[in-house]
Amino acid sequence: MKQTKWHRILCRSSLAAAMAFSAAPAVQTFAEETEETETPETEEVILEEAESGETVITGFEPVANNYQVSDEAMSEEEMKAVMPERVTAILSDGRKIPVSVSWNCTDSSGKQFDFEAEISGEYTVAEGVELPMFYIRIGRLYDGEIGPLMKDTHQDAAVPDYSDLQTAAATDSFYRNTSLPKVRNQSPYGTCWAFATIGAVEGDLIKDGAADKSVDLSELQLAYFVTHGYTDPKNNHAGDSVSFYLSERVKTYLDIGGGDDLVTRSLSNMVGLVNETDVPYSKGHTFVPDMKYAVSSDVVQVTGGYYINPGDSIGIKRGVLEHGGVSTTMAVVEKPITVEGVTYEARYNETTNAYYGNCPYTNHQIMIVGWDDNFSRTKFAQGLRPEHDGAWLIRNSWGSRGDENNMEGYFWISYEDAAIRKSSKVAYDADTNPHDYCYSYASAAEMGEEVSAGQSGTVSETYRISGNEIIDAVGVEFKGADVDLQVQVTDGTTTVSGKLHAVYEGFYTIKLDTPLKTVKDTDVTVTVSAECSTAEVLFILERTGKADLQNLRYTAARSGPGCVVNGERKDADAVLRVYTRKAPESDQYRMYNPNTGEHFYTGNSEEKEVLTKAGWKFEGTAFSTLQSGGLPVYRLYNSNAGDHHYTISKEEAESLKKAGWKDEGVAFYASADGTAQYRLYNPNAVSGAHHYTSSKEEKEMLEKAGWKSEGIGFYTCR
Repeated sequence: MKQTKWHRILCRSSLAAAMAFSAAPAVQTFAEETEETETPETEEVILEEAESGETVITGFEPVANNYQVSDEAMSEEEMKAVMPERVTAILSDGRKIPVSVSWNCTDSSGKQFDFEAEISGEYTVAEGVELPMFYIRIGRLYDGEIGPLMKDTHQDAAVPDYSDLQTAAATDSFYRNTSLPKVRNQSPYGTCWAFATIGAVEGDLIKDGAADKSVDLSELQLAYFVTHGYTDPKNNHAGDSVSFYLSERVKTYLDIGGGDDLVTRSLSNMVGLVNETDVPYSKGHTFVPDMKYAVSSDVVQVTGGYYINPGDSIGIKRGVLEHGGVSTTMAVVEKPITVEGVTYEARYNETTNAYYGNCPYTNHQIMIVGWDDNFSRTKFAQGLRPEHDGAWLIRNSWGSRGDENNMEGYFWISYEDAAIRKSSKVAYDADTNPHDYCYSYASAAEMGEEVSAGQSGTVSETYRISGNEIIDAVGVEFKGADVDLQVQVTDGTTTVSGKLHAVYEGFYTIKLDTPLKTVKDTDVTVTVSAECSTAEVLFILERTGKADLQNLRYTAARSGPGCVVNGERKDADAVLRVYTRKAPESDQYRMYNPNTGEHFYTGNSEEKEVLTKAGWKFEGTAFSTLQSGGLPVYRLYNSNAGDHHYTISKEEAESLKKAGWKDEGVAFYASADGTAQYRLYNPNAVSGAHHYTSSKEEKEMLEKAGWKSEGIGFYTCR
């Protein structure tokens, strides 16, 4: 076995330095960017040539789009004072010469100042030639704080075979940003991982038509319950725990950072998600959400988390098309850095909203929401450009300004960016009809380990499922691509199954063809089979022990009976999830006939109204029963006495029918356990001879009045 590796991404709002140029002067002149120039004897000679019409300026070098950032605010005059006094002009005969310029401020947004060159002297400039522009941005180039650079995981994810798949990912360009909610702002915490995950889930809901742009799920709830323990309604997490601790670098749990495996394993365990209004991000790190928001108030359930190979461009595009967006990571490089003797840097061209870097590590999580195969390489900053065209459209979480086309909102990053080429890509499936319960022994999200099942293998584990629940889906996590998955669930008497084809590795929810209902607490064995024709399949187990992982402390114990992989028992819990829903219930009304003394029970509101009009008294809801799947309670009617009788015994029902009672079918379904309904018999009565009650006080009162206790007639839900 080998331990599953992971990375944690931290990015919070506020950088103290300008990206890529922090080692450069406060303002960089054009002359520093130009090639070697050919200087004429005197400027007067050029002037004379221009006036004679023999030579004109046909262009300038470098082109516009150059910019520089100042860390401290300056006045316009101070900016002009440090700008270059000459720029390089290209003449009609091909020569390059420096010409004198002055600068005029053409636009100012408060942070960015645009200056256009004015050519000193009476030179002739050809029509259509763009004058040099100089951009100065005061303060930070973007808002966002980053965590340590780290190697990414899932870089070796298998690439599926697309030969049999229909895909629209071959189109040159596609943008989804206009259908997504307003860009969020993670400030002032390192929660980019939570925002990218929530954004991807919201994107999937919008894509599926289950939500619109107004959807707003809570990042704070996700961040809190991923890093804190919570109460499991089914008590399956005995021995598992997670807690955070402070350090010199980390002052709050919101600055710990996060990773794909951490999030996916928590979400698949039904930790979340709730609405932003329930757990608002504005409450900050001191707010402690109510425990009910951990797993009992979900409005959305994540049913799939699919890891796409970083180099699988078709898979990434399919993720955007089919799921609304893909969560991924990038390298935000503040200044040139040296790692193991290699220097890395990155640059952002604010004019074209384009980012590119050569750093292969990652420190910030974002979303891919579109692409453009023809996005020109010339749109990236001079001096650090990719070799080919093409870029991903990125959704960030640093708020936005203007039309959101900036690095704080939406920007472009080259296909060839070193970090993007290596960082994992995750697409999510989500459902707005969450299950009621999740049974899983593996709750310590970062204690995963991989175990090979070969190209065809199984993993199984047994769970104690509560009564009156319906099992209709099973979740499993694995590594491999193009894998055929099949699940079997058995209670020893009934076996149900389901299957699907998994294109990517990751977490999948397999729906059962026929749900399995439990009437009482039942041991149920779940077996997942995986088959891949091209490579081995790795199942994920929860290793036992303790681990400190970047300010999170995990403890994991074998909480269940242990799993079985390919027939071999393992002293570990499998990352399997059994999803159940509460069995549908029906309220049974209690009616009383003052003329005959009979009590009558019905779940039919129309029958209740008819009896009320006939003089019966409504005494409220007697109990709640199952609508289906439980033990049938037979209703019989004695037309001679005008009496109804209810029994769980098929033998008693048959005996009464032989005695002339009329069979009125199944009145409702009882539970195998739950709330006891006592059955009493009045030997002196003809009509209403039997009575049912869950009240011990009423039972004892009737016994004192001469009624005979016949034990428990049946069990109800409540």
